[in-house]
Amino acid sequence: KILLQEFNFLSKLKIKVVVGGKLRQHSVFNGFSNVSTDSELVLIHDVARPLFDLNDVKKCIEKALISGACVLGVPVIDTIKETKFHNDELIVSKTIDRKNLYIIQTPQLFTYDLLSSAYKMYKDSDDVFTDEAQMVEKSGKEVYLVMSTRRNIKITYPEDLEIASKILKEDFHYARSN
Repeated sequence: KILLQEFNFLSKLKIKVVVGGKLRQHSVFNGFSNVSTDSELVLIHDVARPLFDLNDVKKCIEKALISGACVLGVPVIDTIKETKFHNDELIVSKTIDRKNLYIIQTPQLFTYDLLSSAYKMYKDSDDVFTDEAQMVEKSGKEVYLVMSTRRNIKITYPEDLEIASKILKEDFHYARSN
């Protein structure tokens, strides 16, 4: 709500529930199809990342207003291995250099026109896009990255929910002590 007020989006906010699709790209398209063509920016966020930092999102909004497309991300810190199957067993085929690898998060922001153009190109494609930034990239446009925090975790597994709960408890205790 704070970001909506700061960027004067509250007066323009209209909430509509739409049916999801088979893949993420179909679900987002169903939602995007209900966005006003007068919109300047489209923010795409999944409910699996409830711990985003408002300052990071603000920086992403500012960058998207200038560049057209922006995502949040953090550097990969783990060693990444490419694998293959050999005699029905998984083996390491090579180690990927992680120096330019980032874990991409949501929210992701795009100008309406840029996202609309990407969907026109790929809406009926057989390609599977893991996020809208990938589709925008494939359309030939640059997507900028704003550094985020590691606390913007994706809650996928039960242990992720435990981690998120601990983060929220720490935040609550910190807020009460100040």
